[in-house]
Amino acid sequence: MRQTAVHVEACYIMFASGSTQRTKVVDLSVGRALPAVNFTLDKTMVESYIESVEDQTGLYHHSGFVPPLAVAAIAKKKLMEALHIPDGAIQSQAIFDFLSRVKSGGTLRCSGIISEHWKRNGVNYIAVDIRVNGMNRRCILKGRMGFILAPSEYGSG
Repeated sequence: MRQTAVHVEACYIMFASGSTQRTKVVDLSVGRALPAVNFTLDKTMVESYIESVEDQTGLYHHSGFVPPLAVAAIAKKKLMEALHIPDGAIQSQAIFDFLSRVKSGGTLRCSGIISEHWKRNGVNYIAVDIRVNGMNRRCILKGRMGFILAPSEYGSG
């Protein structure tokens, strides 16, 4: 069976739940590499994701594969924790290219780099380039996420 890459682009507003720790603006410098994080998508996690999105297709229930957006959602969560993005931040953009399928139980490595940061009227905007690799270093997902950070979250920074 031939695999093809899938490109997903979404511009939407959702409230991001991240860390309660505060990050200072200096920590958001362009080019900053975020700590790489390993995570495993076990069967329970995949089933929980499928239930939360109310998937009725049954496509992922018995195939052993992980829904691509489940990989993106967990990777986003891990990067938000690494950035210490506070609760109430808004995710404004997500662009993902899914390059390979993932089997349930597989361990993945997520990394990110702050690729853009600007401030307008006291509000911080950042873009984070994301990459998820299998343990064999094969790229599973690459993309970009944008966040809007309220000025009160970072003080006068």
